[in-house]
Amino acid sequence: MILRVLALSATGLVVSVLATWTMIRIAIMDRPNHRSSHKVATPRSGGVAIILGFLVAMAGCVLALPDLVVPWALIGAFLASAALLSTVSLLDDIRGVSARWKFGTQLLAGVILVAGGFHIEALSLPGLGTVELGFVGSLLAVAWLLFLTNAYNFMDGINGISGATAMVAALSLGLIAWGAGNQFVVLCALAIVAGSAGFMAYNFPGGRIFMGDVGSQFLGLLFGALTLIGRAGDGTSELISVFVVPMLLAVYVGDVLFTLVRRALAGERLSEAHRGHLYQLCVRMGASHVQVTGLYALFGVVQGAVAWTAQNRLPPTQIPLALLPLIAGYAVFAFVVVRAARRRGLLATAG
Repeated sequence: MILRVLALSATGLVVSVLATWTMIRIAIMDRPNHRSSHKVATPRSGGVAIILGFLVAMAGCVLALPDLVVPWALIGAFLASAALLSTVSLLDDIRGVSARWKFGTQLLAGVILVAGGFHIEALSLPGLGTVELGFVGSLLAVAWLLFLTNAYNFMDGINGISGATAMVAALSLGLIAWGAGNQFVVLCALAIVAGSAGFMAYNFPGGRIFMGDVGSQFLGLLFGALTLIGRAGDGTSELISVFVVPMLLAVYVGDVLFTLVRRALAGERLSEAHRGHLYQLCVRMGASHVQVTGLYALFGVVQGAVAWTAQNRLPPTQIPLALLPLIAGYAVFAFVVVRAARRRGLLATAG
């Protein structure tokens, strides 16, 4: 069975490679502007290949494993949501879509997922035990899906960073799901790796094509859905904590939240385009795309180790506490980067 799954995942990888090659020739161009990290017009929308590779790998595995417990209702909801979001995101890559339409599409995609069964029924919290959320859980789920979809999009600004982050997070999630006996989530993780790896062959380190909104928003929505999937309809598997995926993407979540807060305190208009994310500051201070992507991938490995330990070694109510060392480490990283950027005149001096 393992060899069959790996072979089918490899099929998704091949599809992703071929689709990326095709998108380079279709040439939906990303022309540089004052915010860009590239200097020449480059094809984008390579995320189409990630989507196709993921779907082919996932479909093959599901069809080839007759004993697999498949949450068809959840799959249907995700496909409908992803199709809507990906269509509008691709249109945005091609000709541009207003911010109002993009946000409305993201909101509708989140509502479709929650209505289809992706929600938070309860949270296990330190000192409080299991807290039933009811309708509030649905609101939190929509908010998380909206946030992560946009966060992944904001962070996709240099070669390799979003693809590498997806692959490292997916591998970690796959190992955690394997230990929990959740075969469906394992297959989702392998399909993410297959789709992302095919795209990365052309994106990193040379940057022959960019992911585009169609790829980054799809990955954000997908990881958001995997946060909420729970047992994926399989009552025999161990519940994967809702805090696991946020741990696996902690550096992305932290970069976006920190940057929003920093810019708000500085009196900047949050709706304006900028180059103030920490990974962007690192590049502007002279680090290469390879170095910054490698650093964020290393963060991902550490986050994976923390998430695995929390899921397998801590009682459910203590799992959220595993976020604390990640937050502390990230705060040190943010302090060092911002301080260095201010010394170089890239940011206004505090006070």
